[in-house]
Amino acid sequence: MRNSYAILFLIAILGITFAVYSPGLSGTFVFDDAPNILLNPNLEIHDLELESLKQAAFSFNSGPLMRPISMLSFALNQYVTGIDPFYFKLTNLLIHLINGILVYILSLSLFTVFQKKNHPHIQASHAHWFALLCTAAWLLHPLNLTSVLYIVQRMTSLSTLFILTGLILFVWGRTKLNEDKGGLILIVLSIAVFTPLAALSKENGILLPLYAFIIEIVFFGFRTATAKYKYFITSLYTIIIALPAALAMTYILANPEFILSGYQNRTFSLTERIMTEGRVLWFYIFQIIAPNINQMGLFHDDIILSKSLFEPLQTLPSLIGLATLGLLAFLTRNKAPLVSFAILFFFVGHTLESTIFPLEIAHEHRNYLPMLGILMAASYYLLNPYYLPKSLRLRIVLTFVFIFILAFGTFVRSTQWGDIIALAHAEVSHHPDSVRANNGMASIYQNLQTPNSEASTRNQNLAIQHYQKSIALDPNMTHGLFQLLIMNVFPDELPKKEVISELNHRLANAPFASDIPSKIQSLISCQESKRCSLSQDEMNSIFDASLANPGAQGETRAAILFAKGIYYTNLIQKPIEALSLYQQMIDASPKNINNRLNYAKLLFALKLNNEALEQIVIINKLDQLKIHSRDVIKILTENKLTPTTQPTNKQ
Repeated sequence: MRNSYAILFLIAILGITFAVYSPGLSGTFVFDDAPNILLNPNLEIHDLELESLKQAAFSFNSGPLMRPISMLSFALNQYVTGIDPFYFKLTNLLIHLINGILVYILSLSLFTVFQKKNHPHIQASHAHWFALLCTAAWLLHPLNLTSVLYIVQRMTSLSTLFILTGLILFVWGRTKLNEDKGGLILIVLSIAVFTPLAALSKENGILLPLYAFIIEIVFFGFRTATAKYKYFITSLYTIIIALPAALAMTYILANPEFILSGYQNRTFSLTERIMTEGRVLWFYIFQIIAPNINQMGLFHDDIILSKSLFEPLQTLPSLIGLATLGLLAFLTRNKAPLVSFAILFFFVGHTLESTIFPLEIAHEHRNYLPMLGILMAASYYLLNPYYLPKSLRLRIVLTFVFIFILAFGTFVRSTQWGDIIALAHAEVSHHPDSVRANNGMASIYQNLQTPNSEASTRNQNLAIQHYQKSIALDPNMTHGLFQLLIMNVFPDELPKKEVISELNHRLANAPFASDIPSKIQSLISCQESKRCSLSQDEMNSIFDASLANPGAQGETRAAILFAKGIYYTNLIQKPIEALSLYQQMIDASPKNINNRLNYAKLLFALKLNNEALEQIVIINKLDQLKIHSRDVIKILTENKLTPTTQPTNKQ
């Protein structure tokens, strides 16, 4: 195939992908988009000065690296196009298309290396066909949809963009190294530059060196043109993989609480997660090979936890099956290297998100890059004319059918994602036992605008039914109970007193979810707007139950105390009591600058200027990147002070 033809085919694939995803661009923000984008005031920048960009970039608090590149991209999106979800999704789709081009370049490079090494008799043009099929399958695969239309998952697609770019440079450099044409600079750049860029988009970007190592094992086999290059390669993998892995393992073994503490507020243990992930990984594999959109979804919180190796019964076979895949990867490394590559690449991609770390059990976007190895192997065996040549025509037909199924599945899902009501119906239909899907459907009915009271009552009753179902599905979840209080309408079998009692029981005893402070904030906002009515005793019982939970520590505890401080300041006008709560908030999370800013505001409001200025001094020391300089200046200006004002000595 000529390069010009390959480019035309690639352009056609990109065009089809854009068309298939277009219906989903009209959708709205969903789930985690709200706290990370909609309700994140730091993303609302009004200029492109360094301080504004830094404040936006470091406004994500859930990841250890804060994902500044991704957060900055959201801020720039909002700066240019406003808070319109269409343009956020369009940006995501453009990143996906760029990633598709990178997938083509990487797979073509790898297929070319593979053919020269293993099958020099195969025409070089076949590598283009293999790469085009792999690219089409990857771009159009319905399992990748949440990485595109779920706006916050730009973190995944941006990280993938940098990983793919780094791997392309690595393969090019490694090829040059084998041909004694240099390549050292490309290899170093691929790791040293693009690993940080990928990791600062999302933490699993640190897997770039491991992906490169798998490519080394399968495609290059540690062969080099000279002995000094071999020494370089050996030293490189020692530095970027062996040493970091050894240090990480040593640290975790010496400090097991680094992992175990994260399970304190999860509804599953480390052992349960590892056993469950065995089944989840097989679910991913089957969805990659034989996708079923009725089993896909934004939420997979309905997956049954593995309580033992035999509960459910699939647990042990799943783990044995994964071990068998690992053995197969080893056995096929010489005779069928692409099979080995598919397995190892998939495993590496799930090293962080599907192993020991206390993340949620399953998300589809975790397969965005890991599926690439499987699709590469499938593309090769489907289109290789020298492999069972008599079946080539049948395999070509199957290829077109497979691509059509992928495109149609993505189009159907995209159409659902283009309408919030259709999406909610699809989620609850495909996952009827999902707490989040039921809460999502309830929220739609709760907020649906209707022309008459009869329809409004019907929708309200449907919302209550779905909230009740979510409450019954999981004895740990609190969202449905909070929403019944916010709606201020209670079913006969669940009166207000019982709702508050059950809510307090869960708040005090269930694993403490990180989003509970935001739910309490919503309840306070509801009180402020007089849409719901809870007495001071009832509100205090909710605060007390939350603070009594052993898992409510650190940032989470500080957030609850902040919410209680707002309640005491704005609703019951007891600012002195609020001051004590804010001090407790500072004690719970002393390095949180936003908390200290709010504390300083209250101190100024109470005319305690000296104490407020002491907080400003601490803030300036903590704010080493000067992200909050404008906030400090604004507070001082509002109180007719200058940035150089210092607290006076107490008499």
